Amino acid sequence: MTARGLLGRLALVSCAIAVLYLGGCAFNHSRIEAAFAKVSPSMTERELVVLMGTPHEFDYGQKVNSLYASSPCKSPCVRRAWYYNRLQPRGFEAWSFELADDGHVLATSHWLSP
Repeated sequence: MTARGLLGRLALVSCAIAVLYLGGCAFNHSRIEAAFAKVSPSMTERELVVLMGTPHEFDYGQKVNSLYASSPCKSPCVRRAWYYNRLQPRGFEAWSFELADDGHVLATSHWLSP
């Protein structure tokens, strides 16, 4: 195989990987957005987990997710459940749910980096 043929195949494989990655990001985003749209205030945390899966992270008390939030959630919120698009760099996009002491969803948020 010539160097030109090898470079052509390498370029084709690189393009295929890029297309698969971008397609995976878009699919994962669509899946999360569809589940996010079904979550409503007053749902239980168990119902949230059924729709969204296990949260990737929680913040509570004075601990704040510094990639997105600048202050803790305010009462009656006691903690936030965070979900990320795992195929994107962290800090690019997230979804959060404010939870009350009894585990009910109080509010939802979709966070995007500027």
